[in-house]
Amino acid sequence: MRNSFSDCFKVLCPLRSGHDTPVQQIRTRGNLPLILQEDMVIEIKRSDLLESWRETCALSRVRVDILVKQAAYRIHDALEEVDLTDAPGLASDTAAFFLLALRHKGLKLLPSCTILYRDEQIEVANETQLIN
Repeated sequence: MRNSFSDCFKVLCPLRSGHDTPVQQIRTRGNLPLILQEDMVIEIKRSDLLESWRETCALSRVRVDILVKQAAYRIHDALEEVDLTDAPGLASDTAAFFLLALRHKGLKLLPSCTILYRDEQIEVANETQLIN
């Protein structure tokens, strides 16, 4: 899962995918799928998602800015490692980064979007923006 750009990674929250794919199975269970880069699928349980989102929304803007950068640095460092020994930690950081990045940008919880972290900047595009 090495990244070709030294300071860039992508988190995708797909709305749907082909029949009987991991993303579709996660959505069928009522949970939220996240894909880090293009090869790590993460499942966030609906109950965990709602609780974490409430907690994220309760944070101050300053705290969100600090935490989103910390999560991004941990993800970046993990992607630079040849041997990913802490996959659960990376999944947790990715889920936190996803929620914090949305909050950082002042957005609501989106059912589908792509978040790009590049050069310490966060870009968010929802599915309709990606199609147009």
